[in-house]
Amino acid sequence: MLPFNTNKFPYMRKLNLSGIKYGRADFEAIVNGCPNLEKLDLTANRKQRNDGIIKLGHSESKLSVLKMRLVQKLADSGLMALAACPSLKKVYMGSSQSKITEKGLSAFAQGRSASTLRRLVSWFPPPPI
Repeated sequence: MLPFNTNKFPYMRKLNLSGIKYGRADFEAIVNGCPNLEKLDLTANRKQRNDGIIKLGHSESKLSVLKMRLVQKLADSGLMALAACPSLKKVYMGSSQSKITEKGLSAFAQGRSASTLRRLVSWFPPPPI
């Protein structure tokens, strides 16, 4: 269990959870306990679910850099929620098991992040032949 469940960290700006195992309640506590988070690395968190990503996307978010490579449960609804982040500048994502389509990716061109987003890197391996 991470220490975020009962604590608030308003001064935390960067958090690297790359490869760290945590539960749904832990992630929700991080989202609620770190309101000024600017950089978040979720790389290789195979249990990170799309519903947690949805909680990151809101109009008060200060998130500017988000790394989600190898987050396997990512879907269009998560990207559509992230497109509401007004400060989002860089997004890195991709996994062989993501359920992302053109609809999710195009949300970044239409959401609040459209004027701030500078880099969208999406990596998806080609389907097997």
